[in-house]
Amino acid sequence: MVDLESVLTETKSLDTAPSWFVSADDTANFNLERMPLSINGITVPGIYLTGHCRRYDPDLDVFFTIICNIPKLYKGPLIRYEWNPKQSHSNKGRGKSAFKFMVFTETHIHPFDENFALGYKIMREENLPIAYPVSNNPQNFREMLAEVGKLFDVDNIQTIQEPQFDPGLLI
Repeated sequence: MVDLESVLTETKSLDTAPSWFVSADDTANFNLERMPLSINGITVPGIYLTGHCRRYDPDLDVFFTIICNIPKLYKGPLIRYEWNPKQSHSNKGRGKSAFKFMVFTETHIHPFDENFALGYKIMREENLPIAYPVSNNPQNFREMLAEVGKLFDVDNIQTIQEPQFDPGLLI
């Protein structure tokens, strides 16, 4: 059985350089192909990095998530980083006192530990409901990737290419 807490605290690597794609049912966004993660050269079954951003503005509404897809354990997000999110949300009275009712309109992280304490059902059904602001709001995509790499402990995250802005969608 995979120990999710251990997986998230170990240094991880992307198995291959991922690429962005546009799905037929979501043409306004780029999605990062689901990338397996390895620890010490061994792929961790069912643990992946995913990403998402807008095609018309790759610096808006960028999400990176480590997800779990392990039958009989958990299927859903484990940790998520949101850079320049398009929509705001709050913790709805959960989490550390200073942030229980804070409305998140800027870059923030949905940490594993406190969401995990709520249980798998809430993590999945409420999509990691607890979030905290980040201390450093990156100014560009590369800086943001570096921050995600540190927070997710993914050593080769810079192999992810910046998505290509599609100005034709700015109509």
